Amino acid sequence: TDVIVNSVYSCNSLSAGAVSKSILKAAGDEIEQELYPNITKTPLDSPVVLVTRGFKLSCKYIYHVLWTSGYSEQKLTLKAAMKKCLENCLELNITSISFPAFGTGIIGMKKSETAEIMFNEVLIFARQNFQQLAVKFVILPEELETYKAFSAEMEKNKFKLQGPNNYPETGTYLKLLLLRMLGANTGYGGLKPTCLLWFLMIVFSVPQETREKKENRFPVISLMGSYWEKIDEAQAWIQRILSPKDCHIIEDKHILYLGKKEHDDLFQLQETLCISILEIVSLGKAHLEIRGAQANLIEAVMKIEQMLCEAQEKMARTKERVLWSLSGQHTDQQPENQNQMKENTFLKWLTLSAPEIQDQKKQFEDCGLRVIKVEKIDNVLLMAAFQERKKMMEGRTPGKPVSYRLFQQVPHQFCKMVCRVGFHRVYSVPCDQKYGAGIYFTKNLKNIAHRIKKTSATDKLICVFEAEVLTGSFCQGNQLNIVPPPLHPGAIDSHDSVVDNVSSPETFVIFSNTQAVPQYLWTCIQDHVQGYSGQMMHSPQQSYRIFSSGSSVD
Repeated sequence: TDVIVNSVYSCNSLSAGAVSKSILKAAGDEIEQELYPNITKTPLDSPVVLVTRGFKLSCKYIYHVLWTSGYSEQKLTLKAAMKKCLENCLELNITSISFPAFGTGIIGMKKSETAEIMFNEVLIFARQNFQQLAVKFVILPEELETYKAFSAEMEKNKFKLQGPNNYPETGTYLKLLLLRMLGANTGYGGLKPTCLLWFLMIVFSVPQETREKKENRFPVISLMGSYWEKIDEAQAWIQRILSPKDCHIIEDKHILYLGKKEHDDLFQLQETLCISILEIVSLGKAHLEIRGAQANLIEAVMKIEQMLCEAQEKMARTKERVLWSLSGQHTDQQPENQNQMKENTFLKWLTLSAPEIQDQKKQFEDCGLRVIKVEKIDNVLLMAAFQERKKMMEGRTPGKPVSYRLFQQVPHQFCKMVCRVGFHRVYSVPCDQKYGAGIYFTKNLKNIAHRIKKTSATDKLICVFEAEVLTGSFCQGNQLNIVPPPLHPGAIDSHDSVVDNVSSPETFVIFSNTQAVPQYLWTCIQDHVQGYSGQMMHSPQQSYRIFSSGSSVD
């Protein structure tokens, strides 16, 4: 479900009420940090619906109905709250919302009255609005009497739900579904995965011809998924492909890893689709220029992107085999282990109030980057290879520090790969390789922030890894370096890394991915952009992130 609705009975705690307590436990402490500043600003003489993100729940948003002491008429409070929640769905293009049985717990309203009011408000909303929406009433299994009251109300309203002619003035028709004992992760945002729920649902929608008239007969692509970062990435990718033009450019360093078979496939695409493909490689960067009629262009781009995904996975598995061999694992275990590593995210979501990240969080904020999510990386294989390398370096220079805490920006699409197999220059944000063909890190976050302000859209997600990097012995870098230079002319041993300035280094370049281990993944936006953290965005940029219906993008 896109939205779950919560009742807040106290301005001081989310722990009053069974549903509210469960939401707090499942979503994490961050929900209180986002909710309470808004509660303190709300008037006490009217019902209020406050909106927060879903955080660790699988829903996009949580609507919090604040039952204020100054608004004493319970029935009017419930009516107003239902109306506001449904209007919010209209504003944000929400396609599904799940309600608890409002007021039947601490407030003590009669179950039959609650059911009647909630059903009536949904039907009134359906009569007045063009909106396709699934409204779910989710009832805990132990609340059998509540379930009976809602079932009776649903039965009573059946005559209103017989077909498309019930609301002829809007062309809206309603369907009513009764599904018993559904898993809670389907009904209420993944709240209690092990329990079962009574699940009642009203679906109201607009007939196809009415929707087409309303949408001027334009086709619509709809995206839904559990992770808004992935929805953003998918949306941006689709928009790039569908923008009308006769040339599409794919910039991806995995092009460098395409072999003879892949190049034969590219040649075949040119022949069958009547397109031209130009491959350009320069200074460690690579891109493809595909030209042709738009329909053929889209088909070619889809196939090439699939080809690059396969090259990426092949490369990742090669690196995993190296990690397994370094850890002493048997080769016959690797295929099974690799499948496990592919599914493992190696990430633990931290609350923004976690003490261990406060110093770094302030550094991001001082650079104009608003932190919206922090994840800690735990990859045993990467850490084992790193520690082995660190031990060797410390043996060569006893008593001297051999590592720095450094940062690297990575496109969101490659973050999972870095967590899985470590840093690689293929995964990093493209940069001028002034100091050699290696893996670049910066000591100063301001360098990343400065580059972002020059090159990125203001609403773009920014992913920055914080890593421990073995810099060891370093020297001045050079564009021609493909490995660290020798310690001195004719020496067998070499430096461990190169830098931009030996006396005061800010940019470090390593040439082996076992010299760095990712510790934290910071997801940010530029500080002046609202929407992902704090107040909800109601701009066009936000509305296209939330689609009316469609296939899951996970």
